[in-house]
Amino acid sequence: MSIILDIANYFVEHPILMVLMFLIYLILFGISVVLFGQAPKPNSNPFCFDATKRPEPLVISQAERNKVLKQGFSEKNIPDNIDAIIIGSGIGALTTGALLSKVGKRVLVLEQHDQAGGCCHTFIEKEFEFDVGIHYVGEMKSRTIVKFLLDQVSQGQIVWDHLDSDFDMVVLSNKMDPEKTKFIPIRGMGYGPFKKKLLEYFPDEEEALDKYIQLLKSSRSISRSLVYYKIFPKWLVKILVWTRLMSLISSYHKYASKTVADVLHGLTKNVELKTVLSYNFFDYGVEPTRSSFAIHSALMNHFINGGSYPRGGSSEIAFHIIPVIEKSGGSVLVRAKVSEILVEDGAVVGVRVRRAGGGHVDIASNVVISDAGVVNTFAKMLPETIAEKTSIYKIIKNSQVEPGTLSCMSLFVGLNGTAEELKLPNYNIWCFNCTDACKAITDYAKLTLDEALNSDIPFAFIVSPSAKDSSYQLRHPGKSTLTIISTCMWDWFKDWDKERVKKRGSEYEDIKKQFMDKMWAIVLKFYPHLEDKVEYMDLGTSVTNNFYLGTVVGEVYALDHTIRRFNDQEVLMHLRPQTDIKGLFLTGQDTICCGFVTGLYSGLLTASAVLKRNLFRDMLALLKKVNEKDKLYTKSK
Repeated sequence: MSIILDIANYFVEHPILMVLMFLIYLILFGISVVLFGQAPKPNSNPFCFDATKRPEPLVISQAERNKVLKQGFSEKNIPDNIDAIIIGSGIGALTTGALLSKVGKRVLVLEQHDQAGGCCHTFIEKEFEFDVGIHYVGEMKSRTIVKFLLDQVSQGQIVWDHLDSDFDMVVLSNKMDPEKTKFIPIRGMGYGPFKKKLLEYFPDEEEALDKYIQLLKSSRSISRSLVYYKIFPKWLVKILVWTRLMSLISSYHKYASKTVADVLHGLTKNVELKTVLSYNFFDYGVEPTRSSFAIHSALMNHFINGGSYPRGGSSEIAFHIIPVIEKSGGSVLVRAKVSEILVEDGAVVGVRVRRAGGGHVDIASNVVISDAGVVNTFAKMLPETIAEKTSIYKIIKNSQVEPGTLSCMSLFVGLNGTAEELKLPNYNIWCFNCTDACKAITDYAKLTLDEALNSDIPFAFIVSPSAKDSSYQLRHPGKSTLTIISTCMWDWFKDWDKERVKKRGSEYEDIKKQFMDKMWAIVLKFYPHLEDKVEYMDLGTSVTNNFYLGTVVGEVYALDHTIRRFNDQEVLMHLRPQTDIKGLFLTGQDTICCGFVTGLYSGLLTASAVLKRNLFRDMLALLKKVNEKDKLYTKSK
């Protein structure tokens, strides 16, 4: 008894210990509630059975595909008794909608473009089909967690063709002596083959490569902490940050607090190797001097086993997810421009859609999910008197997050001949006009339009969707395509933003032509035999992005993927699915980061927030059951 009294007296004399113990209790309680959940609501688990089916034959008829992908908005097409409205139809929106639909929710997805899918859509010009966003995806060669998630929301109907083992080719051009241009393949068969291939080109850099690979391996699990900021209650995140326990949970900030350039500078002095180890930075749209190593390492790990491409093109993704949304009475409607999110008494009550012929239509729902980006949502769609009270609006106004500064130009080329006949690559080419790519692109971004027109393009990403897709010749016999992407700035083209698409005038077309010639000249250095094979060619600019993708300043990946965005704990905490406005949720790349896979995960997190259920745990439980079933089947054979 005396021991108990002594302990009690000790705590009385040291009250700070009681406070700390209470905080620890709150933290453990909060984490347990989030990770292990409250009592789940009945019939709210979209992963109660395996939805995967044997893939059906590819639908080639464009008319049949348009019936799914191009359902136009009209008042008669609006479902009754809507449970949730989703603004935008990117992969985050479609994943959220499919998961809600799988538990019986009636979902209305509204897309401002004339085709559903966001960056997962294709377009056809003169019998050539072009992909606009999905050039390659990792982790689709086996039943990974993310592939399993995609299979559940698409009923397993998306089939993947795999790129070559050397799925990327880095080209370091030498303008002074073209014969010294270097072609360095990136092998995607695991860390060992990745290193072994690079050692062939950098035999004196084994120590640097070993350290780089160790960094990749040790950072594989850090994305968990990034998710904690999104799913833990804000009060819990604040305690974890204040007590510095967040740093004990994960080493995330060890990697997030350093730029890619700083990390590479600590590994090697070899400028060419630095460029090769950061070659794919345009996949997140920020130069190595401004980007967080946490995001770069996640990207490298994602592709460490190579890349894949959806058979039938990226429109297959929306084509097979939309029917899942429709099963519960939902709809995905296009040409539906949401002009305002309606709020009454601090809660969402619906959206206002602009009619093509003038006027508007109000659609009621007490749940609205925006995949339109946080700037569009909080600075354009919400009344300012409502938005300014939210935490996200404040970090926008404080410039803690901003739209991406780098935009892109996309050159679409239609060629006569098959990929085999034209010897088009089943891999991606990353062509840099010098060895120090980061400096070249940073300098290029500072140029005026006139200066850019009189300068070399510093970078070109060259891909052939038709070479990657084994079904392309079934759909477009005797045709092939190339897409060439390079960087540009919004200021170069912003004067034409308000002009009608395809009616922007001769000056704009002349500027496009000059950039097209520069980009095509890069391609002809590698494939001179293509010069007389061109049947179609057109260029999309930053204002094209604005028109078709609903961006703010033509940005490639919504909010800029800078080190501040991924290391600032306040920003990490507020960019989450659940907002400060009752009934308003976010999904898409602004909630986590850019990319197809993170778009899928953002949909999972948003559906979890709406349903107030840990769907990630539900998905893992189903995945375990499916894997165990497969093992039993294999043993019985």
